[in-house]
Amino acid sequence: MSREALAGLVRTAPPTGSVFPPDADAFFRLERVPVQGQVPLDPGFAVLVVSDGAVSIGGRPAPRGSTWLLPAGAGSVLLDGAGEVLLARPPAA
Repeated sequence: MSREALAGLVRTAPPTGSVFPPDADAFFRLERVPVQGQVPLDPGFAVLVVSDGAVSIGGRPAPRGSTWLLPAGAGSVLLDGAGEVLLARPPAA
């Protein structure tokens, strides 16, 4: 891989939204989700990591450092509390 190609993949992650460059969506998606109050998540398979604060996921306590698996059939799930969640999903369709 050339230096230019590699430089296109390295960037500072924004405070919200996709952590990776758009070209990565074909392989893996990772979003930074700030939680202040209630935040609905779209249905679909996901792995969540509570990276800051204390939130609840679907009404269950999720302290900082906890990791959660959301099955595709779980439907829409509600985050609540104050903190930040990293949301990993499979490739974009």
